Amino acid sequence: QANRVYFRSYDGYTTNHLKARIINDDPTPAYLVYKFNGIPFSERRDGSLAHGFPVRMVVPDMLGMKSPKALMEIEVSDRDEVDGYWESRPVRSSEPEITWADIPPLQINSRIYNPVNYQKVSRGNSFTVQGVAVSGVNPVEKVEVGLVKVKGRNQPDGDIVWQDARIFDRPDSAARPAYDDSDGAAFSEALGRINANPWPAPFVWCQWEFDLQVPDAEGKYGVYARATDSAGNVQPMDELTALENADGNNSIHRLIIQAE
Repeated sequence: QANRVYFRSYDGYTTNHLKARIINDDPTPAYLVYKFNGIPFSERRDGSLAHGFPVRMVVPDMLGMKSPKALMEIEVSDRDEVDGYWESRPVRSSEPEITWADIPPLQINSRIYNPVNYQKVSRGNSFTVQGVAVSGVNPVEKVEVGLVKVKGRNQPDGDIVWQDARIFDRPDSAARPAYDDSDGAAFSEALGRINANPWPAPFVWCQWEFDLQVPDAEGKYGVYARATDSAGNVQPMDELTALENADGNNSIHRLIIQAE
């Protein structure tokens, strides 16, 4: 009676999945991929190993640690041992008995990519905060941007004021590339599911932006981004809360701006 499927990569990386997860496709299919945008890994000029040659796994609903690249060995076993590179490593050195989760779900998350940390801005003016957000089974519902003056070790000096950001519409790039490939029907079917469903879509990054008004007073301010999914899950404020289940850090992203 098989219990788990074990995977070993070219560079020695290892991970595993429950057999039931692979067989039942719950909540998503698990893919073995040998092409990227219709082109075999072996023919890609930008580096076949970078994309996972000869074959890689893609499990959309879990963290990337469960989607190994460059697979060399797949073992279906009656063992029921949680075995893997990350699964055997502690989350924190102070608590070596707490290792990374065997089933780490892709959770609601967001990041700011403009401005950069400690960027100088003109007080009293406005500028555009830009970033990205992603979620797991439940799609991104909203993204909020927060602002607050900080003091000491960049701790909030008061309540964070949150306002809704604008999520970009479905990108124009969500269209079938203009090349001929043998898997065209499958590609079109997958793309059709994305285009037919509401946006943002599960497992797909979306972009957002917000016009932030810089206060008149000079000093340091914290700029925060937090996302909420359609099930009401919100990014936790701090990293310790995010790591309680040892399944990844999806805490609210914060950076500092200097108003001058």
